[in-house]
Amino acid sequence: MADEQKSGASEVLEKSASTAQAVRGAVKTGKAIAKIAKGAAAGGVYGAIASAVWENRKIITKILIAATVVLMLPIIYIMMLPSLIFGGLGDAYSPADPNNPIINSGTALLDSTTQIADAVDAILAEALANTVSQIQSDFDSSDADQIEVINPYATSMLFDANQLVSMYCASKGDDYASVSIDDLSQMIRSHMDLLYTYTVTEESKVVMTTDPETGEAVPLTQTDPETGEVTNVEEVWRIYRISFTGEAHFADQVFALTDEQRELAKNYASNLNLFMQDERFAGTVNSAFARDTTIDISGYKDPSTKNNLDLVQWAIEAESRHWGYVWGTYGSVFDSDLYAYKLEQYPDEVGGYSDFIEANWLGGRTADCVGLIKGYSWLNVETLEVGYGTNGMPDIGADSMYYNATEKGTIGTIPEIPGLAVWHAGHIGIYIGDGMVIEAMGTRYGVVKTNLSDGRWTHWLKIPYITYSE
Repeated sequence: MADEQKSGASEVLEKSASTAQAVRGAVKTGKAIAKIAKGAAAGGVYGAIASAVWENRKIITKILIAATVVLMLPIIYIMMLPSLIFGGLGDAYSPADPNNPIINSGTALLDSTTQIADAVDAILAEALANTVSQIQSDFDSSDADQIEVINPYATSMLFDANQLVSMYCASKGDDYASVSIDDLSQMIRSHMDLLYTYTVTEESKVVMTTDPETGEAVPLTQTDPETGEVTNVEEVWRIYRISFTGEAHFADQVFALTDEQRELAKNYASNLNLFMQDERFAGTVNSAFARDTTIDISGYKDPSTKNNLDLVQWAIEAESRHWGYVWGTYGSVFDSDLYAYKLEQYPDEVGGYSDFIEANWLGGRTADCVGLIKGYSWLNVETLEVGYGTNGMPDIGADSMYYNATEKGTIGTIPEIPGLAVWHAGHIGIYIGDGMVIEAMGTRYGVVKTNLSDGRWTHWLKIPYITYSE
């Protein structure tokens, strides 16, 4: 996650949630999804589809007979999304749900769309990891002292699965028989090196330290032994910003769509969104959660220090009290004044979710992913207030926290030490032990408990500025 002082990174990953999330509760029997496909005229690509329909009329008849509640579903879906959505043309039923026809079965659709999302996610994750490795190599060859990686693509990769699938199907023309997840994956993988880019700038920053008397963050100074002049100690930071090439890249380079295919892809996407009922942005928050802002340190092992065991207690309390997620926050009560400040500071990342934030998070405590960790470090145990930049913990992002760690490793080597951080490019969480993680997942999720075995994390680390004991 970007630092508190950084702006411009977008929490776009939530806006482009994968189709696997899209179909949650979306397939409802009897829902009015039977609309005529846009532009479904004969000739060109559509003529090829009409021909394919005729050649496979017996199979299609079998599917349509099974699909009693969606008889008016455009045939265009069945021909151009065979392996991807409907599990193939050879059977009207899926092993995932043998008692219901495929196009009436939410279970079968979820199974198929999850496979699509997982396949694309895996390629994008690999491409992003390669980009992060390139950044690390560039930093290692520079003379800079510190690194900051601004990566907006935390938790999940950035893509609109419906649009991507629609462009892919449109690109196949009359070759509907070759449409498959493997073929889609191969096409994307062949352009993997161009999916993410990055820019780099350098800036000098004053090194901060902790005043031993006040506990406040103050500049670290140095004295010239000859002149006695006192100056601030500065470091050179190399700032990297990762960008995703976007849907235009897929249309132009990956699928090389003609004008006719672009129009067809728009029509596919429109109808596919209709079929899925497009509930991608429903979220999972229960708005009935009370805004409990209590901080209880009575169970802390050693409140006088910042240690791994008390970090775990902080995280457990944040999850149990249903803390929210707001970009750039770190555990303070999210009142109207803080809301106004964050709206001005992050107009896209906060303003883009204003309705949801007002309905679910206003009045409670909130944090973003790295803010959940910084909030513990910045907690004043005397006043129970979270003071920005205090107690020796600088305002750094998730990636910088990983890069600055001296003890870390791949996730397969994680020791059983509660309070370790778990990380993948752009996102960080807190390992609480017994295979569980607590993380500030995103605006529509808040602070949640997840399984370490989910497979999203790539590395573990001991958090700098935190004292560890087993």
